[in-house]
This record gives sequence, C-alpha cells and structure tokens, in this order.
Amino acid sequence: MRRSNFCFMPAVIVLAIAGAAPADPPPFTVTSAVRSGNIVPGSGQISSPSAFGPGQGRGVLKVAVNDSGQWIIDVHVVQTDPTLDQALLRSATGLSPFIAEGVPGSLLEPTIDHVANGFHSISLNNHNNAGLAMGLFEDDFSQSNPSSAAYLNGERVLAMEGGLVSAAGLAAGTTWEPFAADSVARLVDSGRVLIVSTVNEKGTVRRIVLVAQIDGSGNVISRTLVAKEGGPVGAGPDNWQTIAGGGHAVSMNDAGTVVFSGVTSGGTNGVYKSGTGFVAVQGGPSPVVDRNWGSLSGAPVDININGVVAIRGPLANGDGVYHELEIKDAGDGPDTADRTFGNGPLTMITGVLDDDHDVDMYRIIISDAANFSATTVPNPGEGFAGAAFDTVLTLIASQENGTRGIVQCDDVSASIPQSTITGAQAISGREYYLCVSTPKARPVARVSHFATNSFPDYDIWFGDPAGLTVSAGLVFWPMPAAGVVHARTTAGVPQADIAASLVSPHLAVDPGAGKLYWANRGGTGGPKILRSNFDGSNVEEIVTVQGFGTLTASGTTGMALDTVNGKLYWSRSVFGEINRCNLDGSAAERVIQDYPPTGAAVPTGAPLGNFAPSSLAIDAAGGKVYWVNAFLDRIERANLDGTARQTLPVGAGAVSIALHVPTGKIYWSNTAADKIQRSNLDGSAQEDVLLTPGPATISIDSAAARIYWTNNTSRVIRSALLTGTGDSVFVSVGPNVGQRIADGPGSGSAFRAWVRTGSPSGTELPYQVRITGATFRHENAVIAKGNQKVVATGDAIPGTSPHRMVTIGSAIAPIQISDRGDVLWTGTFSQPTSFNNYLFDGLFWNGERIMVSMDIVPGTNLDGQKLVNVYKTPYSISQSRNGEFAMVAVNMQDPPYNFTPQRDNALLIHFTLPAACPADYDGNGTRQVNDIFAFLADWFAGVPAAYQFGGTPGVPAIFAFLTQWFAGCP
Repeated sequence: MRRSNFCFMPAVIVLAIAGAAPADPPPFTVTSAVRSGNIVPGSGQISSPSAFGPGQGRGVLKVAVNDSGQWIIDVHVVQTDPTLDQALLRSATGLSPFIAEGVPGSLLEPTIDHVANGFHSISLNNHNNAGLAMGLFEDDFSQSNPSSAAYLNGERVLAMEGGLVSAAGLAAGTTWEPFAADSVARLVDSGRVLIVSTVNEKGTVRRIVLVAQIDGSGNVISRTLVAKEGGPVGAGPDNWQTIAGGGHAVSMNDAGTVVFSGVTSGGTNGVYKSGTGFVAVQGGPSPVVDRNWGSLSGAPVDININGVVAIRGPLANGDGVYHELEIKDAGDGPDTADRTFGNGPLTMITGVLDDDHDVDMYRIIISDAANFSATTVPNPGEGFAGAAFDTVLTLIASQENGTRGIVQCDDVSASIPQSTITGAQAISGREYYLCVSTPKARPVARVSHFATNSFPDYDIWFGDPAGLTVSAGLVFWPMPAAGVVHARTTAGVPQADIAASLVSPHLAVDPGAGKLYWANRGGTGGPKILRSNFDGSNVEEIVTVQGFGTLTASGTTGMALDTVNGKLYWSRSVFGEINRCNLDGSAAERVIQDYPPTGAAVPTGAPLGNFAPSSLAIDAAGGKVYWVNAFLDRIERANLDGTARQTLPVGAGAVSIALHVPTGKIYWSNTAADKIQRSNLDGSAQEDVLLTPGPATISIDSAAARIYWTNNTSRVIRSALLTGTGDSVFVSVGPNVGQRIADGPGSGSAFRAWVRTGSPSGTELPYQVRITGATFRHENAVIAKGNQKVVATGDAIPGTSPHRMVTIGSAIAPIQISDRGDVLWTGTFSQPTSFNNYLFDGLFWNGERIMVSMDIVPGTNLDGQKLVNVYKTPYSISQSRNGEFAMVAVNMQDPPYNFTPQRDNALLIHFTLPAACPADYDGNGTRQVNDIFAFLADWFAGVPAAYQFGGTPGVPAIFAFLTQWFAGCP
C-alpha cells in the first residue's frame, strides 16, 4: 500500500480505539534520606517547623534526584546566625555538607574565600553534576560584599552577578543582575545549562531565558538567547512583555528544548516551547471539555525528552455562579459544607433546601470585606429570583478565624422576609461559611467544659426575647439585640426599659426589695451579675470576680433567688458548678461542683465529668435547689447547701425549669418536642401540659396560676393556665429585622451545629443568593500533559474516591513529567473525619495516590512516622528523567502522634518500573490514538525510530507498529 493511503485511515477505526486508562502506580519503596533532628557536621541540626521538634522553621527546602537515585537536598539548620543556616547535602557524602552556608572551602570560584549565602536554584543531572544558583559572601568572617552566581557544582562560575553576558540578541555590555529566589540554573545531561534570571541591558533590567553550553571541565563554550523581555517572540513580530521566573515555571529537556511562560505585548498569555511556539494560551482550549485556559503566566511546567509538555494551570473565569450539587449536596456543618470551586468573582449561589429544617453551608472567600454583601431579596427587574420563602443568612468564620459567629440576618424589614448581610465584621482574604436556612434552624456553639468538654449547646445569636421571669405582677424579658430588658405588667401595661448592655437570657427577681438581677457577657470590667430597681435605677454590680476560674459570672447558664435565706444562686456549665452568695454579692461560695473542693482559681483533683448545670429554680420552703443537667439530659436537685444530690427520673429534653410550690409541681420546656411538661417535685407523675411550637424559657406567675414561655422562632411570649388551657400571646416583639452581629456566649467560640425548632415542612425550597465582594473557595485548575488531562479540581481519582480533589498542586508547586510520560504532582482532597473536615495532602503519580496525610509510611529510616503534609513550593518534588526515582519534601510526626515531634523528611521513592511499551510511541505513559499520528509523522520524516520500527525499514515498519499498538501495553 502506498504511504499516502495511510493518511486516510478510516476515522471510524481511529476514533473507536480508546487509550488505556492511567495505570496503578508501580511498586515502590520509600527511604528517608534526611530528616529534622539529623546533625549536619559543621552546620547544625536540621530544623522543624513544629514546636514539637528542633524548631526554627522548615527543615527540608529543596530536593533533586537523578536516574540512579543520587540526590542533592537543601536543608535548613538550627543556627544562632540566621544568615548562615542552610546546607546543601548530596547522597555521595550523606550528612556531611556538599556546600554549607558560611563555610569556606566549599567554593573554588570566584575565590577560595567566598562562601555560600543561600541556595536559590538546584538541579542534578545523570553525571551527578549540580547546576546551582546561590548567594555569596566574599569571606566567612566579615560576610562582606554580598553577591550571587550560577554554578556548576561549587567549582565553576557559569554566570556572576555584575559579570558580562554575551549572546546573540543581547546588547554589548549587558551584565547579570543579582541572582534571586526566582532565578533558575538547570543542568541537563547534554552539558546544557538553562539560566533564567535578570540582566541589565543598556540600563534596562529585564528577565532573559538563556541556554549555556559547557564542556567537560565546566567552561561555557557558547550561549544561546531563547527569549528576553522586550525581545521578539520567536521570529516576531510580537514581543515579550513579561517572562515568568521560578524553578517551577521553566524547564529544559536534554535536547535543549525549553518551556516557559509569559505575556506578550500583543496580549498573549501562555506557555511557550522553544522551536514550536505557544502550546497553551489563556482563552484557548484546555483538556477539560468546554473550558478554556485561564492565565498561564508563571504556571508550573515541565518537558520530557519526547517534547511532551506538562502544565498545571487555572481554568478561565466562569459566569460567577456556583450551583449546589455541582460537587455535592451542601451540608450543615464544617465537615459537610460545600466547597465552592471556580475562578474569578463569586456572584451567585443557587441551591435547594430539602425542607424548612435544612441548612446549606458554603465555603467562600471574602475578597473585599468593605464591599461584601449577600442577599436573597428578589429583584424581578434585574432577573434575580432570590428566594420565595422566609430566609435567614448567616456568616460564620472558618477555623482560621476561630469558627465563630459573625453576622446574621433574618428579615431585611418588617415587610421583607428575605435576608441581606454585609462584611462589616469580616476580614478580607479569609474563608467563611455562608449559610442559608429558615428561622426554624439556629446555630449553636461549643464552649469547653472544664473537665469533659461536655456541655449544653449555646446559641451564637440569642433569640429575642431571650428569656423571661415573672414576679410581683411584672413580666421581664431581655432583648440582647437591643441591649435592654423590657417589662410589662401581667395586664400588658408597658414599663420602663432597663439598659443592660450585653445582657444574657438569665434574670431573677426579688419582689420584696423591688430588684431585678441579670447577667451580662462582658463589657467594661468583664462579665458580671448586676441588679437594679425595677425602673432601671440604682444599678449595682453584685458578682464581679473575673477570670475563667470558679465563682465568676463568666458563662452563666442559670440564675435564681432564695429570698427567704437572702441568697443568689447561679450556675456555670463550663466549670460544672452551682455557686451562691448573699444578695449583695458577699460571701460567695461553691455549692455543688464537678471536682473536689479547692481554694484555687482553677480547680484541682479528679472531676466527675457529669455535671453541666443550666436553668435553676429554688424551693426555699422545701430546702431544695433544682437544675437541668444538660450532660445527663435530666433534672436534678439537692439541698440548698449542695448536699444530697439526686437525679430525678424526668427531664429528657428539658431546656428551662420553673416551680409551682403550692401544687408541688416542677414544669419544664421541651423545645425539641414542642411541648411543656411537668411532674411532682420528686419526679413522679410526669405528664404533658400543652403542645406548643418551640417553647424555650419558662416562668410561673404563682398568684395567677399561669405559665409564661418564650418562642424564639416566632419572637413572642405566650402564656396559659397551669392546666394548659387558655393559651394566648402575651407580647410579640415583632420580626427579626436587619443584620445582627453574634451576641451569644458562643459568639467567640467554636461553631458546633444547628438546632431545629418545630416540625419540618417537607417541601423543597429553592433559592438564589446574590453576592458581591467574594471569590470561590477553591481555584478550578487542571494538570495536562500535551493535550490530555491528567487531573482537574473536583475529580475523584483512584485512591481518594469518593472524595474529590480540592486543590491541584499550587501556583508555585512543581509538576514533573518523566521521559516515560508519568506525571508526578501534589494536591489535596477533602475527607470528613471524626473531628473536622480534614484536608489531606498527597503526592500523586498520574491519576493515582502515592502517599497522603495520615498515612503511616513504611520504609527505611522512617520509624513509624505518619505523614502530616506535603510541601508545595518550588523544588519540593523531583522526578528522575527515567521515572524510576522521585523525591519529595514532607512533614511527618513521630508515633504515637499526640504531641510528639514533627519532622521534615526528604523521602526518596524508588519505583519498580514495567518495561517500556513500544505502542506508547510519544512516551506519555498511555497508549492512545495520538501515538499513531506521532509515529506516522516521524515515519514520513524518515526518523529512524519510526522508519525502521521493528528492524525492517519502509512500509513494513508501519505494519509492525500497528500490530504492536493493537496489542496494547502490559
């Protein structure tokens, strides 16, 4: 058959042949080459970034490995002089430094007295020669005349700061500017050195890409200018406006083909391959279907001997809309919140609440706090549907901000039930949870219990009315949002407001003295218990002890008065205690505590760990104090002095309690069950009094035989007879209007969960949230080799599935492609754990995991260490050209992994590679249709590898290759 006929192979046949999926990683072994704590003779101990180790910062900075597994590693050592705290190690000499900062004799040029001062770039070829860029001092004593240079090993200066650089395309007299962190000196086997750094050309500082050819002694025998800022792109006419530097952003193969990135004066932003041109540009097609590349200037790149280019780059900005279920259903906790993926501004989120109990949480970045806003208010004129139901928008800080409440909005106004929030309390550049819910769900916080971390849940936003107490014909209720306590007579006549800044829900009344007691959450002088006359006059501070220890008002969870004996009681779940004092605050003492008695501010001894008291009630005549124990989910009582503690067989779900002593009854609200219940004072004869949505705080008007209760969802106080009849609204405080900052005791503490009120509607509730001043939490990015996708953000790859990749490398993390076509890269995926939505770092090979966080990595010199994270900085990973070896800089932790040393390690990975596959003609690691086209192109060009394939030149070579191709790869 004639050669030309091969150009018309039926498309049906070609397109029907699928390429092989990426294979599992081959078997491999791991060795820790060096790690934190190792002693580098003459330099010091390799440091660790953890407090549980040598300290002084990251220990393993840069790594490089070649085809025989030889390596060089840049380490940071603990030194009293922070300017001389690095050493370059090599496998041939182990921990004895190859070149150490500040140590004379390591360098032969420019003089024997010069000493190294920082390593900017490292590389190692298969002749075990190193290409380096480093800073210099003229001598080790004065550390004078700092300069810099590119080196072959420490023996030959290839380029010197201030030295002349001559090459076609550069003006005479051009000199090297200082070599810096983004300078590159990469040495390959053919004796070529890629140097990317800045020069001064006729007074203009510009970055250049230059290839220097050296002889066997390291002498530069020629220089070829590949590109320069301000110079032509290839043959022109466009010019380079900027060229990216950095070890991750440039590469060269043994044939001298260079790949780098930049922006041209004509606006082209892309990755450029010498001799070919741009191989990927912003706005051009990416390997992700229907998605174009974003900005590629500075993108991590690599190139193998076959000229296949690997790129890690962002995808182009989308329409700014994020759809729930694009990755997964948005959950209602930090471990299940939807991580928004995209590029550019985040302008809208769309989703559906399953019902009015559902909550959707989204991780976002507030990029501009001053202009941030989120709203569900419909705007038909602008085509914005918003939400057709009563929404609540809540902004909660993520862990980096303390996981605390920020702002919340229920209704924009009395007539608009949708929500709008702003970033007035936020910080630009930080992560937050944007939460969509209805008023039936409210966020609660975790406040650590002294002994057990067990406690009741605390509202981050107190509802209005937040509590109540009834006595002397008056009803009092706190309004934390307004910082006042309102009052009315039981007949409904309004009374004077009492100013009570930072008021908590807990009130108590002394009717005989005409005094109201309340607790605040801070302010001047810290948390206190105060009292005033009923009209707000004569405010006195009663409990003023400060600190987190016992007998303070911090974290008050209940309050009651024993006016017969002149005592104020208050409870604190956080320390497991009930305290009392005289009504004027004197003679404070602990009545019941969760630990042995002690005079120390912080108790000592073995706590019982089962005491988290909240709502209090006093039966002075019976000599008893009652409380809700949120830990046991029961009501308990004891004598007034704390003795004879007793758990009653009632109180499951109790939130607030009140006594009606004349009838010998205790009442409690069961918010979750939508009911108020009662029993005898000893817990017998439990019964339901009435069913009512979401009852919260309760109080009893004994004289009128009526019970009052709050409902935070509907923002009302209701009352009924103690028999449960005559239920009516006593007062409504109106809609929850406007934005509120967090005001509950959990406002600065860890967000825990959402508590639901009432029964769910069962109806789906679609919504749109329009957003300004925010970006997506995670960048959409892809790693490509040639025009094939290796992995993209959001992929669930083998070894991590069903969990999806959250990040793919980083803007500065290297990617490495071997001559076989295997791609080594780093990334993170999100996986819920028992304590958090943990981000797992990992090292990956093609589409498979090599190792990830929490792995206990077996191998030599590892001693059971567990992987903590993989570094993602230039030179943090390296892969040999043949793909047999890889090296990675990681942080690991010693067993048993709790408060044990964390150590940086340089891990050497040795793969047992399968034999090369002849069908993989382009050497990219997979058998695909592109291999046929690559083979035919070389066959027509007469390339011996193709034209003589199988040992027989000419047309038979084509049949031999196709036979091999259809047979596939092992």
